[in-house]
Amino acid sequence: MQGEQGPAGLQGEQGLQGLRGERGLQGEQGPIGPKGNQGEQGIQGEQGAQGEQGPIGPQGLSVDSATVTGAGELEITLSDASVLNGGNVVGAQGLQGEQGLQGVQGEQGPQGLQGEQGIQGEQGLQGEQGPAGPQSEQGLQGERGPQGERGPQGEQGPVGSVTNPIYATYDSKDLDLATGVASKINFSTAVITSGDFSSNSTGVTVTTAGVYQVTVNLMFASTSGAGQRTARFYIAVNNGRSDTYNHSNTWAFLHSQNHPFVTASRTIMMNLNANDQVRVYASIHSGNNIAVRGNYSTITFHRVSN
Repeated sequence: MQGEQGPAGLQGEQGLQGLRGERGLQGEQGPIGPKGNQGEQGIQGEQGAQGEQGPIGPQGLSVDSATVTGAGELEITLSDASVLNGGNVVGAQGLQGEQGLQGVQGEQGPQGLQGEQGIQGEQGLQGEQGPAGPQSEQGLQGERGPQGERGPQGEQGPVGSVTNPIYATYDSKDLDLATGVASKINFSTAVITSGDFSSNSTGVTVTTAGVYQVTVNLMFASTSGAGQRTARFYIAVNNGRSDTYNHSNTWAFLHSQNHPFVTASRTIMMNLNANDQVRVYASIHSGNNIAVRGNYSTITFHRVSN
């Protein structure tokens, strides 16, 4: 099947014109004879000699450039500066095609190299001191922690010279304490004594004046019930409590489940006169059902100076 005719090509350059041959003489016209039969085609004659080259013809036109304008028209500029307009060569914009399917996600690329550490900046100026904040209220006193393990025995000190030593240690009796009521502890059982003391249910009496180191060690026990509770004791001389030696309260904190037993102790220096009686008072400060255990509670005296 023959295709459509293509567009016309550009005109080529004009060739040279050949030389004109000489014209022969015209003969006389003979009479018209009868028409004869068509003869057979004769043999093709030999090619004649090439004639001389004719003079050079005028210069042909050529295309310098071809552009499409903003309006979509083709403009062809020829070598003689003339412009040919080929008409609109840009078709109308086609309809937008449907969106394609999303491609498969590519594999994650390798981690980049760690950048070099930046140069450390200069230290900034110190800011002004801010105003002091308000003082907070004092917090509640926490529970007393469990008693630590007994440390190793220290090295024995040098032997000193002792002249007429005076000393004594007494065990107490069991005593159930009352809340808010100070009860005297009965130190009537002598463990060891130099003989310069006497004791009864109210206290221990010294018979020789002097400066004494007095140590009270009490074990408090929770007898029943649950919850936190506290006990306290203080040391007094004769019939009343004296603050001369800072005989303030010593506290003990108990918990019936975690810490049913706790030991509290106090050591003070006391300047006692002959026949002064030292007494120890204990009471429950909070809670109930607390007792002093006599087998583990003692008071010890040691005269250190006349």
